Amino acid sequence: MNDSISISGRAGADPTFTTTARGLEVASFSVATDYLRRGADGQLDKQSKQTNWYRVVAFGQLAAGVASAVRKGRTVIVSGRVRIADWENPDGRKGTNVEIIAESVGIDLKWFNGPVTPPAAPARTAPPEQPSTTASDGSSPAEGSSDVASSADAWFNPAVGREAEMADADAPF
Repeated sequence: MNDSISISGRAGADPTFTTTARGLEVASFSVATDYLRRGADGQLDKQSKQTNWYRVVAFGQLAAGVASAVRKGRTVIVSGRVRIADWENPDGRKGTNVEIIAESVGIDLKWFNGPVTPPAAPARTAPPEQPSTTASDGSSPAEGSSDVASSADAWFNPAVGREAEMADADAPF
């Protein structure tokens, strides 16, 4: 059984970001979702507003992304596995925690009103030099020679140079 959940709501606080003793990155934050009912007149009834709170926990690379992108008040979309636990404090007060182990987190651009800054372009590096596909005397090397690129290399690497277009039968999938 897979208890999956997807929610859209507002981050209740900036995420906390920690690294475990074993080096695993962990980020957590709360998300509030609101639900308004419509009255008999079809208008939203603000008196019927219900708010649900979720605790979101992200691990690894996702945790680092959450720590840098999520801010209090931003509308986020979270998908993951749900974990529900009942609790009782020493005073006898009871409650339920709903925690989402995040598989993906994103900013909901439908309601986003902040500045949009595109990510920096990745640094370009020169491609590695390709081995020559011709023998030292200018002729083509013998088939089976280590100088001949494999057909997979030729298909994936445009520098090897194929005169004919790839046929459907040549596709690696």
